[in-house]
Amino acid sequence: MPSLPLRVLHVLLPASLIVCVACQEEEPDPRGFDENGTWSLQEWADNGSDFQDLSKIDVRRDSFFLKFSEAKGTVAAAACSSPLDDPPDYSPYSSRCRGGSDDEERLWDCKCFSYDWRSELSQVWLQFEPGGGKPPNPNTADESKVTMVDADEMDVANTIRLSPLPAGAFSSDGSSSVYLLQKKSDNLFDESGCWEECVGG
Repeated sequence: MPSLPLRVLHVLLPASLIVCVACQEEEPDPRGFDENGTWSLQEWADNGSDFQDLSKIDVRRDSFFLKFSEAKGTVAAAACSSPLDDPPDYSPYSSRCRGGSDDEERLWDCKCFSYDWRSELSQVWLQFEPGGGKPPNPNTADESKVTMVDADEMDVANTIRLSPLPAGAFSSDGSSSVYLLQKKSDNLFDESGCWEECVGG
């Protein structure tokens, strides 16, 4: 076979080098799963106790949510209490969120966190006050103020395991609490108003 003219080789060689350089610069996705969207708390356990299945408790089903946005680096947590609870009770132990009529105005407690992936199985979270502007970078924060969260996708469809959540979120002790959450429609989260609290819209 006759060889290509030299001038053609000169054109092809730089093009191939450009393609290779682009491949080398492409960084792998550090995420263990696609976290974007709304997740409803299904089961949880504290201090090695047995799992509590909220999906079987009518007054607390779909009453505790997380909503992630990778683009904003933000997680909003929403916990529900019924007006029947005095004082308000936002704990998955005892809240009566859905114990009243369907049209009653429920109470919501919002917590805001910035987050990032550290590995395929680990995230770092940092709580911040709502309405405070751009969320802080958890990677540059004091280690004593962040929470390392084990994050794993379960074999059950659209279900993730997080452990622990930052102290106080869904009654987490900040060290041993374990949460199983299932992907749900954003419409369920919208009732809380917590996304607007955390990201401003």
